[in-house]
Amino acid sequence: MITEASPTWGDTKAMPMNEIKKCPLCGYEPISTTTDGTLNQVIYVNCDRCGRCGVTDEFISYTTPEELKKFGHILSGISRELSEHNDKQPLFKYEDIKNGLESYLVPPIDDIEAKSIKLLNAIKRRTKFFGDIVDIHRNIDYPLAYAQNDQELWAIIDLLADWGYLQKKSADTRSSYVILTAAGLKSLTTVGQSHGNKGFVAIWFHEKMGAATKAIEDAILESGYRPMCIKDEHFPDRIMDKALGEIRDSKFLVVDLTGGRGSVFFEAGFAMGLNKDIIYIYNSEDESVSALEFYTKHYQCYPYKTSDELKEKLMDIIKARIVQTD
Repeated sequence: MITEASPTWGDTKAMPMNEIKKCPLCGYEPISTTTDGTLNQVIYVNCDRCGRCGVTDEFISYTTPEELKKFGHILSGISRELSEHNDKQPLFKYEDIKNGLESYLVPPIDDIEAKSIKLLNAIKRRTKFFGDIVDIHRNIDYPLAYAQNDQELWAIIDLLADWGYLQKKSADTRSSYVILTAAGLKSLTTVGQSHGNKGFVAIWFHEKMGAATKAIEDAILESGYRPMCIKDEHFPDRIMDKALGEIRDSKFLVVDLTGGRGSVFFEAGFAMGLNKDIIYIYNSEDESVSALEFYTKHYQCYPYKTSDELKEKLMDIIKARIVQTD
């Protein structure tokens, strides 16, 4: 998992600059680095492109150039967004990179609209007043859109201008100078309100539920929606706030009652208050299911035994119950 780097910059001591000269995530230089006196295996990086983050020795030692070429820009996007928007310093560990790439922060690689909204929000954060001109640096700021490179960033800026969300004042080889328009501001207040493309997964986050979680996500995805599953190892101090926000922006919920977890019931109740479509499922071999009758006897609950059965059944249910509006 990608956790928050706990030491503060004021508590660290300078690390010799000749040890690391380039950012371990993106290769940008120059950078500044520090290390904690008691955690010498972690290096803290301050990069203009990636923001502030912690990186373990294992990440630096084992991550290959080919791997960074493939997913380095995604890690840069996570680091930049957290350190800039949420004032957090993520800690990157090599063994947990896969979970990081599946973070709820990361837009799908082929979802240009989602990347555009990321950039538009970043521009809004930089806008001091309506009509303010914002400088988007070509070589430094492409992680703001989780773009693969500066060329994709430039294309996204052009797209936002075509939509009328940005006004391009001028551009050169280094920067594009833009103004957030009234249409752009309005789009940020309404994005997600149509609830047209996301299915939220409320489930017990336990290792024995891994196969069921994947089956649910696959069923939602193959039914034409984007699965939204916020695993509790990602930024646990804000996990419920994030979950409730995503429930608001989802078209429907899949609620797995297996394990009888209080957090799952809480999310289901919150969704009911918002009049969301809810699909209840449970593992029929789970011993705790009998205790759920009081809470669920008035609702249709669908049993499953295997992950394959779950996926097939859930796809049929979504097709039958969830009306496509987009």
